[in-house]
Amino acid sequence: MRRVSCLGIPFVVVLATCVANTSPAEDSLRKAEVRGQILFNKRGCRNCHALDGSDDRAIGPSLGNRKEPLTRMKALESIVHPSKDIRKGFESVVVVTGEGRVLSGRITDESGASLTLATVKENVVKSVSIPTDNIDEIVEMKTSVMPTDLLNGLTSAEIRDLLQYLASTGLVDATSKISDEEIRHQLHSAHAHHSSASADYGEIDDRPVFETVDHEIVIEVVPRQMRYSVELFDVKPGARVKLTLQNEDEMQHNLFLCQRGAAKWLDVARAAWALGTDGPMKRYTPESDAILQYTRLVDPDSSDTIHFTAPDEEGVYPYVCTIPGHAFLMRGEMHVMRESRGLNDVTWRYFEGNWDRLPDFEKMTPMRSGEISDDGLLSLEPLSHSTDHFGAVYDGTLNTAIAGSYRFYLDTDDGSRVLIDGQTVVEHDGVHSDGTVKSASVDLTAGSHEFQLQFFEKQGGEVLLAGWSGPGFKFLPLAGGQRALVRLQDGGSFHLKPDEEPRVVRVRLPDSSPRSIAVGLIGDVHCCFDATSCYVRYGWTGEFLDVGPDRGHGHSRGGGTAQPLGKRFDISSEFPIRIGDVEVPAAEFLGYRRSLLGPTFRYRIGGIEVSQTIEASRSSRGLRMTYHLDPPPNLDLTWAPSFEGLELKSSVGRWSGRVLTVPAADAGEFVISVEGPE
Repeated sequence: MRRVSCLGIPFVVVLATCVANTSPAEDSLRKAEVRGQILFNKRGCRNCHALDGSDDRAIGPSLGNRKEPLTRMKALESIVHPSKDIRKGFESVVVVTGEGRVLSGRITDESGASLTLATVKENVVKSVSIPTDNIDEIVEMKTSVMPTDLLNGLTSAEIRDLLQYLASTGLVDATSKISDEEIRHQLHSAHAHHSSASADYGEIDDRPVFETVDHEIVIEVVPRQMRYSVELFDVKPGARVKLTLQNEDEMQHNLFLCQRGAAKWLDVARAAWALGTDGPMKRYTPESDAILQYTRLVDPDSSDTIHFTAPDEEGVYPYVCTIPGHAFLMRGEMHVMRESRGLNDVTWRYFEGNWDRLPDFEKMTPMRSGEISDDGLLSLEPLSHSTDHFGAVYDGTLNTAIAGSYRFYLDTDDGSRVLIDGQTVVEHDGVHSDGTVKSASVDLTAGSHEFQLQFFEKQGGEVLLAGWSGPGFKFLPLAGGQRALVRLQDGGSFHLKPDEEPRVVRVRLPDSSPRSIAVGLIGDVHCCFDATSCYVRYGWTGEFLDVGPDRGHGHSRGGGTAQPLGKRFDISSEFPIRIGDVEVPAAEFLGYRRSLLGPTFRYRIGGIEVSQTIEASRSSRGLRMTYHLDPPPNLDLTWAPSFEGLELKSSVGRWSGRVLTVPAADAGEFVISVEGPE
């Protein structure tokens, strides 16, 4: 293998977790930490860093338990100039394999017959082992993978929140100081260094504009996810193309369309990295023979449009954002194809009948027939159909650009079947509602194939969603358009996550009453609050919630059970508080209110009103629950979970095993922390 040696470092900072109120001063600092955490949640920086002091799998240095914390000034300087300093051992590399696969990350082990790389895939850091004899090249990055514009648009107050948050992780010395003037100076130096005002695009200002176009492509930047909304589009050779990059993100982005070859984006990205500290001034616009077309550097809430003639030669033409740190996630492909991918020359036949399963339509005479419009998407609309007791058969030609395995997806109400070249590939027969995705794979040669989709509707709702995926593309709809794109490619799931504040969702949850409330907290720890019995049944760490079974991707309330997505820790199977000799007090739910740190649930036990605030613990693996009882009980209070294996702490009282006893004098307000297993 060939190693290209350059300089490079990522230095990124991320988030921590929230805790409950105590004194006003501590409360103010805690809220600043949460606001700072939210800023980094938006930018996804935690994907590269651990908080527990372990660097084993992290792409960037850990933020926790640092032996020599940075001053606030040094931390700010590291953020605005991420390539200025390098922590040894955290140089980022690009690995190119023999089959053209491109991976990026940090080398964690390079011994024996393989190389181990820590890399980010789907927002999760994963370890990938690559055989040494399958590595063609290792490129050490010249610049940091951390975006240079993380602080764009932030005020001095927000930056103070950010630094306070970093102090809570141990990365920054909490006793260090920084003035507003010093913050403004750093921001000014960053702006002066990264400003693109003096860059010269040259001929880009004389770009052609077509009065009519053959293909109009709009690609958005997905906010806070560092990716393009469109990662594949097809055009015909020699076609006139209008392409718009719409930047909905909080950072700058661009789009460089590259010459033919799936890995050509890497050549363009390397050329941009080679600009080094001159990159911002040159708008990350390198000189490279691999560049075909490119947009300007697009500011937040702005767009840029280019018109160009597609190449005459068929093939894969990749596109990429050249800003260091963006290229590995912000990539896509333009496929130049003479034959349009997907369905062509689609016709439909309409039948009426009362069936419980798909009939043999070929033995029946259709009542009507017709053609599907040029977009090739199957639809019930042109059938002029009855609301119940009807069926349809769609026939067409399916074009595949590459030989390989293709997967087909169905979600229908009622029965359906997809046949390729006369053979059933996937079937979802019978009378049923939508919401369950059926899929199956088949090996297909490159070229044209006979396609048929059969469908019948008995009564009630009528839904026809279909799609496919295969070599060179992740998913394309066949019926249902954007709705199919959203639902089918996730297998019917619909993931919620906390964003700028905790999420509180009334939803059915496993092992709880129908009156469940899912609480998603900033810091990736969440819980199930049972509003029937008024207590927290369990918590979980990791992702928040898949509400697909209950919400059907937002099109109707299906009433299914939503699924927590992380690692669960059980807390209690019954109300955990006892006052005096009362075994299990009856609880009356009074509602809840939201806050930046976490929700407060209100309920009544006897003549006492309880306010229970739920927040994430600092460890990100537990809950901190603050109880306020009004009026305070005149008897001792006990609190006990039903399950073992928990780490328990409290602000008052004494523990005997898993049972906390709080004297009546202290029972008006107390805090209990529940940590799940490591």
